[in-house]
Amino acid sequence: MLARVPVMHARGKLHYGINSGAPLSKRNSRYSDQVDTQPTAEIYIDFEGNKDKPPTLLGVLERTKDGEIFRQIILEDVFEILAPSERHPQLRVDSLANVLSHVDNHYGPDVPIYAWSSHEQATIDDILVDTEVSSQCLNRIIDAKKLAKRWARAEFPDHKFEKTEFRGRHTLDQYLDLIGYTVPTVQGAGKTGTRLTSLRETLMKGQQFESWPRSKKTYWTNLLAHNLHDCYGMMAIVDRINADKKA
Repeated sequence: MLARVPVMHARGKLHYGINSGAPLSKRNSRYSDQVDTQPTAEIYIDFEGNKDKPPTLLGVLERTKDGEIFRQIILEDVFEILAPSERHPQLRVDSLANVLSHVDNHYGPDVPIYAWSSHEQATIDDILVDTEVSSQCLNRIIDAKKLAKRWARAEFPDHKFEKTEFRGRHTLDQYLDLIGYTVPTVQGAGKTGTRLTSLRETLMKGQQFESWPRSKKTYWTNLLAHNLHDCYGMMAIVDRINADKKA
């Protein structure tokens, strides 16, 4: 199965290339109940933020039979001046409650919502506690990492995942390597916290985006691209799990 790799260009537009991926040699599948293979829609979400702080950004990838829509929602007040943006038209300013209400209203309460780990569900629970939508968001998030771990044990039983500092062993980027989904190094994992801290300091000084040095603008563009790859890469992994399940 070919992995479609989205690339964010400097002007914020998306281009979709084809990645040939890892060899598709199959073994006996032992995870046939993991993923609903024919949902009317699928949602993939990913938060970006600093450790022990509310999230700054939420990536939301919606896929239906008609195609894909990718949006990035600014959740932190100080970053709100960065949207709307001609350079990054996928950016919006909104609340988490509104985003999740849109998903339910548009696709129904049973649409699968995937995230990489249980962190997103915990974050949603914390932010929406005591709100009108809190009850409808309980246990809504499917932990794609759990699905991927079971898949990897069946398809790559000899593969050893490396333990990474602060991020654990079963990181998204290592699973992307397994399926041949390539993320440019400057848009990869491990840089988000530092970039957000630097950008927040700049914004709190009241410095408008147009006057930022090129390095800071590149920080923002690469951070957005990293979030995009997290969402599309997760979708590619779920697709690979489904493909191997059918084989």
